[in-house]
Amino acid sequence: MAGSSAERGPERRDVSFGTRLVAGSLLLVLVSVAVVGTFADRMSQESLREARLGALRDTAALDVERLGTFLEGLEAEVRLSQGFFNLKTNLPIVARHGDDPSHPEYVAAKKMLDAQLSAFRRTPGFIDITLADSHGRMVYVLDEARERERLGDVVTGATRVAFDASKEDFHIEDQLLEESTGARREILLGAPVHGFEGEFLGVVLVHVDVLHLIGFFREAPGQGETGERVIGKRAGDEILIFRPERVGDETDWATSVPAESDLALPMQEALAGRTGAGPSVDHRGEPVLAAWRPVPRLDWGLVVKIDAREAYAPAGWLRLRILVVTGTVLAVLVLASIGLARTLTRPVREIARVADRIRGGDLVQRVEVRANDEVGTLARCFNEMADALIESNRWLEARAGELASSNEELRRVQAQMSALGEALDRTAIVSETDIAGKITYVNDKFVEISGYSREELLGQDHRIINSAYHPKSFFKELWATIGHGKVWRSEIKNRKKTGEIYWVDSAIAPILAEGGKPVRYISVRFDITDRRKADEQFRTLNRELEFRVSQLAAVNRELEAFSHSVSHDLRAPIRSIDGFSQALLEDFGERLEDGAKGYLLRVRAASQRMGELIDDMLTLSRVTRQEMRRERVDLSGLARSIGEELRRAHPARNVELVVEDGLVSRGDSHLLRVVLENLLGNAWKFTSRKERARVEFGRNGEGEFFVRDDGAGFDMAYAGKLFGPFQRLHTSGEFPGTGIGLATVQRIALRHGGRVRAEGKPDEGATIYFSLGAHAGESGDGGRAAGDGAPGRRTTGDERRSPRTPNPEPRRPEEEER
Repeated sequence: MAGSSAERGPERRDVSFGTRLVAGSLLLVLVSVAVVGTFADRMSQESLREARLGALRDTAALDVERLGTFLEGLEAEVRLSQGFFNLKTNLPIVARHGDDPSHPEYVAAKKMLDAQLSAFRRTPGFIDITLADSHGRMVYVLDEARERERLGDVVTGATRVAFDASKEDFHIEDQLLEESTGARREILLGAPVHGFEGEFLGVVLVHVDVLHLIGFFREAPGQGETGERVIGKRAGDEILIFRPERVGDETDWATSVPAESDLALPMQEALAGRTGAGPSVDHRGEPVLAAWRPVPRLDWGLVVKIDAREAYAPAGWLRLRILVVTGTVLAVLVLASIGLARTLTRPVREIARVADRIRGGDLVQRVEVRANDEVGTLARCFNEMADALIESNRWLEARAGELASSNEELRRVQAQMSALGEALDRTAIVSETDIAGKITYVNDKFVEISGYSREELLGQDHRIINSAYHPKSFFKELWATIGHGKVWRSEIKNRKKTGEIYWVDSAIAPILAEGGKPVRYISVRFDITDRRKADEQFRTLNRELEFRVSQLAAVNRELEAFSHSVSHDLRAPIRSIDGFSQALLEDFGERLEDGAKGYLLRVRAASQRMGELIDDMLTLSRVTRQEMRRERVDLSGLARSIGEELRRAHPARNVELVVEDGLVSRGDSHLLRVVLENLLGNAWKFTSRKERARVEFGRNGEGEFFVRDDGAGFDMAYAGKLFGPFQRLHTSGEFPGTGIGLATVQRIALRHGGRVRAEGKPDEGATIYFSLGAHAGESGDGGRAAGDGAPGRRTTGDERRSPRTPNPEPRRPEEEER
C-alpha cells in the first residue's frame, strides 16, 4: 500500500495538481477579464452616451431659453410701441400722404416718428421699423436706404402674411425662405395700431436680422469636431435644414429632406412639438447622438447633435487599455502559477504521507507546519484531528454544562416574552385565525372594543365586524398579500356590536410552515379612531384654507388689474384736465374774471394732487410685489444721510437730529431707505411750526427701532387708523401729504416679518416704532436687527389723525384750500 501511494504521489504532483492549478488560474482570469472587459465596455459606452445626451439636452434647453427671452423682450417693445401717442397721431397722416413723402404734413409726421422710433436701433439685430396702413400699403420706413424701395408699395410675400396676422394681435413671422432685404433674411414682429376711438389704423412691423437670432445657436464650446446645432422648418412636403455654424456658405448652410423620409428624425420630432434626446440619424444619414426641442413662437425645430463615432471614440481607448492589461496579467499569472505549483507540491506530499499513517491508526503522527498559508492551515487541521479525538469526552462534559445554562436562559427569555405579551394585550387588539380566516384566538382588548364576547367571536371570521366601508378589491388585495407570505398593513374601518364605527391600524402577518406556506395568521391592531377624526378635521380646515387662498389670489389679481387701470386709464384724463386748465389760463386769462381764474387754479391743483395720489398708490402696490434682496444695512448711516438731505431741502429749519450709533440690520437697503425717508420726513414736516425742533432715531430695549419728534403729535384714540392708505389727520393747508407714507412703512415692515406701532399726544410729539422680524439680527452689536424686503422708491406722507378731524369727509376744492 505504501508503495502504491508513493507511485500515485508523483503522478498527482506532476500532472493533476500543478497542471490543473496553472490551467485553472489562467481560465479563471480569462473568464473574469472577458466578463469585466465586456461589462466595462458597455458601461463606458452607456456613461458616454448619457453624459453626451445630458450635455446636448442642456445646450438645446439653454439655446431655446435664450432665444425665447430675446423674443419676449422684442414683443414687449413692439407691444409698447403700438400704444404710442405718436403712432396714433401720425400714422393717419403718413397714410394720407404716403404717395407724396415730400408733403409738409408727411415730413413733419415722419420727423416725429423718427425721433421716437429711432430708439429701436439699439435693439440687437435691428434692421428697420415700418408702418403699413389699414390696406397693407407701406407708408413709413425708418431706414432711409430702404425707404425708396418700399415706400408706397403694397406688402407681399412673408411681409403680407405678417401684416394680415398682425391685424388682430401681436405676431412673429420669419422670412427664412425669401430674400426680402438684399442678402439679409428677416424676422418680422408685428402688432396692430388702433386710433383713439379704437379704429384700426394699420400695423407696426419691426424687422430683425435672422442671422442675429441664428447667432444664438452658433457658439458651441466643447462640442467636438462633429458637434453642431441645426435649425429646421417645415415647408410643404420638405423639411428645410439650416446649419447656423456654416452661415456665409450658401451652398452648405441650408439643405432639405423629404418630410416623411427616414432622415433627420430628430428634426422631425422637434417640428412635431416634441422634446427628447437619444441615438438617431441626422439629415446626412449619419448615426448621431442628438437632443431636440421645438422653438416656440417661430415654428422652428432645434437639434443639437454629435456624430456617434466621435461620441463613442473614448470607448475604443478603454478597450485597448483592457487588452494591454489583460495580456500583462496573463503573462504574470503564468509565471506565478508555475512557481506556486512547485512550491505547493512539497507540503502536499508530506500531508499525504501523514494522512496514510493516521488512516492506519497512528494518531500520534503530526504534520510539520512550515507556513501560514492554506497548505499550512491544512496541515494544522490534520494535527487538530488527533487532538480532537482526545478532547471529545472533555467537550461533551462541558457541553452538558452549557445546555443547563441555556435552559436557564430560555426560561428567562420566556418570562420576558410573557411580560411583553401582557403589555401588548393591554394596548393592542390581537387575534389569530386559521388558514380559512376563522378566528381561533382573540385577546381582551378585541373583546372590549368590538363589544362581542369571546364565545361570539371564536369560530367566526372578521366579517362579523365588517363596516361595509371598504370595497371587495380592498380585501382581495389583503388576502393576496398574506397568501404569498407577506405582511399586510393598512387602516380598516370596523363596526362594533352596537353599530358604532371605529378605525384601526392593522398589521396581519402570516405564520409560515417549512415549505413557506401560511398555516395561520396573526393580526395586531391599534385603535386610531381619535386620530382619524383629527385627520378629518385637519382636511376640512385645509380645504377651507385653500378656498381662502384662492379668494385671496382672486383679490390680488383684481388689485393688480385695478393698479394697471389707474396707471394707464386715469393719467390721460387727469393730464388733459390739467393741460386744458393751463391753456385756458394762458390763452384766455386776461378775459377771465378773478373767480374763474381761482376755480381753474383749484382744478389744476386738484388734478395735480390726483396725479400724486395715483403715483403713491402705485408705489404702495409695488412695495408688496417686488422682489426682496437681503443685505447688511447701516441704519445709523442711512438716517444721517437722509437727515442731511432734509437739511439741504429746508435750510431755514432749526432741527436737532439725534441718531444712535451702531444700528445695523439685514434687509433690503432700498426699502429700508423708504421707511426712514417716510418717518424722518414726517417728523421734519410735523415739527415745521416749531422754532427749535428735535428728531431722534434709535432703538428701545425690546429690539424695536423708533423715530421720535416733538411736533404736532396725535390723539391715541386714532392710533389704529394711522396706517391705512389715504388716512390723514390734517388738511393739506396745515401739513401737505397724500396719506400713503405710513401705509408704505407698515407694508415694508410686514414683508420683513415685523410690525409698526405709534404713540403720541397732541402738541407733544409722536413716536413711530417698527421692527424687522426675528431673522434679521446682526451678531456682535447687541442684537440690533432688521429684515428683508423689496426695492421701493421714496415717498412722503402724513397719516396722523387729529382729534379735530376724526373722520374727514371728501371736501370741495375751496374747502381743501382752507
